[in-house]
Amino acid sequence: MTPFSTLDREGDASGQQSMVVNRKHIVLSVVALVGVVIGVSGFLASEPTAVAKFASAPGARTMNAASHSASVAKPLLRATLGRQSNQVNFGVQSFDRRAEWSLGGLTASMASLGFLVTILFKVGQAAHGRYQSQQQVSELTSMPHARAPAPQMAFHLCHGARATERRSWLSDETKAQLESVVAHIGQPGKGISACDESYRTIDPRFENVGQKSSEEVRRAYRQMLFEAEGANENVCAVILDPETVFQKDDNGTPFPKMLTEKGMLPGVKPTLTAYALPGCDGETVMQGLDNLAERLKEWKAAGCVFAKWRSPFYVDIAAGKPSMLAIEANMRDQARYALICQGEGIVPIVEPDVVLKGEHTLEDAIEINAQILRELYAALIDHGVHLDGTILKVNMVNPGKDCKTKYSLEDIADANLQTLRRTLPVGVRSVNYLSGGQTLDESASILDAINKMKIARGGDRYAPWNLSFSWSACIQMPLFELCRDSSLERDANGLPIKAMAKLYVENMTVASTAAKGTLQMERAMEKVGA
Repeated sequence: MTPFSTLDREGDASGQQSMVVNRKHIVLSVVALVGVVIGVSGFLASEPTAVAKFASAPGARTMNAASHSASVAKPLLRATLGRQSNQVNFGVQSFDRRAEWSLGGLTASMASLGFLVTILFKVGQAAHGRYQSQQQVSELTSMPHARAPAPQMAFHLCHGARATERRSWLSDETKAQLESVVAHIGQPGKGISACDESYRTIDPRFENVGQKSSEEVRRAYRQMLFEAEGANENVCAVILDPETVFQKDDNGTPFPKMLTEKGMLPGVKPTLTAYALPGCDGETVMQGLDNLAERLKEWKAAGCVFAKWRSPFYVDIAAGKPSMLAIEANMRDQARYALICQGEGIVPIVEPDVVLKGEHTLEDAIEINAQILRELYAALIDHGVHLDGTILKVNMVNPGKDCKTKYSLEDIADANLQTLRRTLPVGVRSVNYLSGGQTLDESASILDAINKMKIARGGDRYAPWNLSFSWSACIQMPLFELCRDSSLERDANGLPIKAMAKLYVENMTVASTAAKGTLQMERAMEKVGA
């Protein structure tokens, strides 16, 4: 599609060129017309008998095309003014001589007339071309797609038959539905509670504190998180494990329905498996796209409105990790996953995760994270994913845990904002950071510094995204430690439910305050009050 501004420039250039051509043709037309007038005048001024005698002469009858062409080739001025020149310089000429010059005037007149017709024809062509150009510009700029861009679609599918239909594969209604979910999750000051640990992850956490785990224990623990009083003031969405999607509370209400009624939208983490990429020295790619659409249908029917896909990366600068192959393979899978999700009416949360382990510097982290995000959004755009209907969950840009250089909170906050500004489209509404193995205090302090710096630099004009959290371990790991306290009241499953719920809300309040950029200020005020 030709941009509107390009059409204007092409139209202006065409108009200027047509004006130049028309002026040139007008001048030549005037010259040709003068030649016609002078030639005809010269012929009419001759005696009629001279023409007749010349025509009946033997030489005239045998005149061939070559001699005729030679006479026409004489300069127009000499041919048309021949009779007048002869009268001035030589007086009365012979009958044959006068007839010859009269015929020459007629011939020049005919040549000039032909030249004039040719020029007028070209002028007409130029005018017609200019009219067509104006008509094309008028038609293109009056079309709806010239005023509003067509729906975005993959580059390799935007040409050929039924292009408009394929570009509009995602209906306006579906787009609005996806964007409404994103808008709810992107509420300032609220974040996502990640409760998507599989039994392989959460069972060892219980066992480490002396608590036996089972499906019922996991259900009771998740119910406590969802029902905790005040949790929905800080949480706008919850990521569920597939097992939890189909579980119910004590009253028989499915968890997704209960969460929705409390204003916390339910989502799901598809079951994924890490596979080693051949020739990449242990680097992995996540697999789980097979039958993903069918599984999404089941989860959506159960009440889920979004999904999450994590792609982990490990940094080893000396070994060249992460490699470009690992980055490209994982980000292409993220794009395919996102496309499938939106096709099923599910908001995709894309999650590239640069693991904190390593010796890399903050400068290394900026470059690696920027490269990963560039590849991610290039893949999403190539696949025609509706960016306004997506959410980014990403690691905080940090130096490796074993890095010897020490950085301030301001350094790390600036690194995160720089990375986003270099790579993230404005169509993305919310960025929800993961904790990445950091403690709640570490994660909250960095998130607070990021939002505080964003506000100081102009707010949404500087970084037009909601910058919040999607935390699990840093929020919930302290809850498991409560199981060690035998003095706490417990439920039928042996869990200190009340104490866990209270600490969960307190930790979520800290995260919410950091998402507003006011954590440091509130802590300072608490110290003054104490």
